[in-house]
Amino acid sequence: MATFLEVQQRVNLDCLNRLDQVPETKRAINAAIRSYEGQRFWFNETATALTLSAGQSYVNFPSDFLILDEIQVTISSADYALIGRSFAEIKELNTTRTRSQPEYFCQYGQRFELAPIPDSAYPVIVSYMQKLPPLSADSDTNDWLSAAEDVIVYCAAKLVAANLGRADEASKFANLEMVFYNNLMGLRDQKALTHIRPTKF
Repeated sequence: MATFLEVQQRVNLDCLNRLDQVPETKRAINAAIRSYEGQRFWFNETATALTLSAGQSYVNFPSDFLILDEIQVTISSADYALIGRSFAEIKELNTTRTRSQPEYFCQYGQRFELAPIPDSAYPVIVSYMQKLPPLSADSDTNDWLSAAEDVIVYCAAKLVAANLGRADEASKFANLEMVFYNNLMGLRDQKALTHIRPTKF
């Protein structure tokens, strides 16, 4: 897994051939990651266990929460997916402050609002796409620099070259970015396959 410094060096030395853009390159690498973090890959999917509190109508998002896949509540050792509703519907359902097993939820602010209000401390599993920590120290790394290093390198190089007014180079790096992005998407799709491949005898 490449470090933040190693990716900076690829951008500055291999792509731009200059060392006077280090702060700009650091910002560009993090900007490149942000530009892709809303897309689903195997390395930004995760699940976190939370606990609902009796009498509390909400539970806060996990700290690295980005996009929800599913939220399941465990009741009597069985897992049930909560059903999504609008915020207005959740507030209507909770008008009387009735406490029971939660069935519905919505996302509001930085938390999940629940209905009915939990009558006990139920465990929940939140499956979601996560926001990976931003890179700061030269020794920092994350899964973007492992699975998608080439995409991030050429995206960052494109951003720095564009800011320097080097349109031809920015276009070249954009083309390379798309080559490696398409490769990454192909790998993602292969990992998502669930069918059984035929066996030749």
